[in-house]
Amino acid sequence: MLATGSAFAAPEIRLPDEHEGLREEIDRILPDSESGNLIEARRNARDAARRIDQLLRSQGYYAAQIESFAEASEPPQAIVDVRPGPRFMFGSLTFDYSRPLYDPAIAERIRAGAELTSGEPALAEKVVAAEAQAVTRLREAGYPDAQADRRRAVVDHASDKMNVTFNLETARPARYGELVVCEDCNIRPGYFRSFSTFEEGEIYDPEDIQTYSDRIAGTGAFDSVDIKLAEAPEGEGWARRDILVSVEEGRTRTIEAGASYSTSEGIGVETLWTKRNIFGGAETLRLSAKLASLERNLHAELDFPHFFYPDRTFTVLGDVTQEETDAFDRKAATAGVRAEQPITEYIVGTLGAEVEVSRVEDFQTGERDFAILSGLADVRYDDTDDTLDPTEGFRAGVTLAPATGFGDEELVYLRAVTNFSTYKQVSGNPRIVLAGLFRAGTIFGASAADLPADRRFYAGGGGSVRGFPYQGIGPEDAEGDPIGGRSLIEMSAEVRAKLRGRWGGVVFVDAGSVERDGLPGFENLQTGAGVGVRYHTDFGPIRGDVAFPLSGGDGVQIYLSIGQAF
Repeated sequence: MLATGSAFAAPEIRLPDEHEGLREEIDRILPDSESGNLIEARRNARDAARRIDQLLRSQGYYAAQIESFAEASEPPQAIVDVRPGPRFMFGSLTFDYSRPLYDPAIAERIRAGAELTSGEPALAEKVVAAEAQAVTRLREAGYPDAQADRRRAVVDHASDKMNVTFNLETARPARYGELVVCEDCNIRPGYFRSFSTFEEGEIYDPEDIQTYSDRIAGTGAFDSVDIKLAEAPEGEGWARRDILVSVEEGRTRTIEAGASYSTSEGIGVETLWTKRNIFGGAETLRLSAKLASLERNLHAELDFPHFFYPDRTFTVLGDVTQEETDAFDRKAATAGVRAEQPITEYIVGTLGAEVEVSRVEDFQTGERDFAILSGLADVRYDDTDDTLDPTEGFRAGVTLAPATGFGDEELVYLRAVTNFSTYKQVSGNPRIVLAGLFRAGTIFGASAADLPADRRFYAGGGGSVRGFPYQGIGPEDAEGDPIGGRSLIEMSAEVRAKLRGRWGGVVFVDAGSVERDGLPGFENLQTGAGVGVRYHTDFGPIRGDVAFPLSGGDGVQIYLSIGQAF
């Protein structure tokens, strides 16, 4: 007799009381299925029994008894009767090698790293993981061609144990030979050798090759990097194998352009021309020009990657600038050098020095000429997930810039700035990100009046406290123009939301203050707030913000630029 009802439901699973703990795992792997008649119910029961058998075997139940059938109810019900039986444990664990290992300690490390212990539940996933780990340890010990052969797992029903034998093909151990660079590469062979992570004759280690590849790729001069060992020669014992380096160069010349606008800073356009591999050592030359309502600038810098030390970048730079702001007018030429060195995965340090010759004019002190020699010491921490549009992580930095000046004023001072920013996705809604920024700065050793006007602190504008004009926060002169100060505080909080497609929105509050003395304070804190829109491109977000002051000002400010505010 066939039933005519139809329903979607998982089969009924019958388990002994002592194995009820398996029910959640079993329910997780069983899909709902339609049982319109007894034939479909029996088929669904058989399918469920097959899935359960695979699950139980993976969990160490190798003597399970599983019966599937259907009851002629309305609608028909698929039923699986499961008797898992005993859970098998690991018994003997054996590692067999195709050739004798050059060091018996390697076998001990492989056994210790397998994380399999006699008497533990014989889980299939642990067997697979132990085998993969054994191959990895062999390669780390100098066997680059090591691989797993067919393993043997024997289930002993008399003792409820599984005895496992791992068969490992070691091939020949390898030592590094010569570094062989592709003949058609436009890079000096000596450059590739200058920051290699290994010496000829050393034992092969895959981490050496990966680190070496990352260093070459990190120069930015190549679209692809391929580092591999030459084929092993026939024979026994150690094989000396050359390291073959092949790269595909990226575009050697690129041109980029950008633009910005705000109601207080006006329109600005920038262009950047980049030439890579200038001298055959992956050097990068950048020439940029900026034309804006408040500033005209020409800038050049030349980067030398891996400068006498792995991952160190040495930069020579120079620029000429003309600025005309409410606070000051400035003409300057600058030349400098800096060296940047990663300290850890997330910490980077920079040391540098520059000399600047400038003519600066402001209302208080008039026109003055300066020659300033300054140093730079900077440490930055950054574990964020994206440089231009972070959603998780933390950034922190401290910058110290001692300087001495000559000319119409002789002065010695230290400029110190610290900043922190954090980014966090809202739990349960990854499309919303909370972002916060705190920045503080101070200048020791010279009065505000003695300092060149461009070296003082200012706040307000699209990159500072939105809702206020550029340099619109802080002390003013008799004409109402900003005069800057020796200390600064800036704070920002944003709620960033992905809306639809590439579009997003932002709600923000900014605050800041500038003081004439050297200690930052909150007494004269000015606050602005607003909303913004973001269009997320492949290279970063394009932002538009509308902001208004909550204290100490009036009017509305509009900002358009590329990249998040911080």
